[in-house]
Amino acid sequence: MKINRRMGFEISDSDLHPMLFSHQRDIVKWALTGGRRAIFAAFGLGKSFMQLEIMRQVQSREGGRQLIIAPLGVRQDSRSTPAKLGIGITFIRWTEELDGDGLYITNYESVRDGRLDVNEFNAISLDEASVLRAMAARLFRIS
Repeated sequence: MKINRRMGFEISDSDLHPMLFSHQRDIVKWALTGGRRAIFAAFGLGKSFMQLEIMRQVQSREGGRQLIIAPLGVRQDSRSTPAKLGIGITFIRWTEELDGDGLYITNYESVRDGRLDVNEFNAISLDEASVLRAMAARLFRIS
C-alpha cells in the first residue's frame, strides 16, 4: 500500500502569483503537487491567499469549476482577498445558480442540506474546516 500517493501536478515558482511570500509559495507547491492535501497553518500565515492561489492554479491548468466551502461569516472576507490576486469569485447557494466555469464560494449549510451538488466541481477547498466538528456534534445531538 502506497501512503504518499500524489494526485496533483508540478508547478514552478515563476507560475505562482508574485504576491505570495516564500513560505506560502512552498506550501502552495506542496499542496498542488500532492493534491488532496490539508493546510493547517497558524493564524496570520495567509491561508486565504494560499487557498485562492491553489484554486487559481487548478483553474489555469484544468479549467472547470472550483468551489470554496466556508462558514457563512467568512463569506464577506472572501470577496476582497481574491481581488488582490486578480481572481473573480461568485457566491452561490444552489446548484441551479452555477453559471459556467470559474471560482465559486458557498457555505457549509448549502452543501449539508443538499442544495449544492459538489460533484459539479473539479476542485473543492474547505475553509475553516474546524466548523465540520461543530456541525457533526450538532447533528449527533439531534439524532
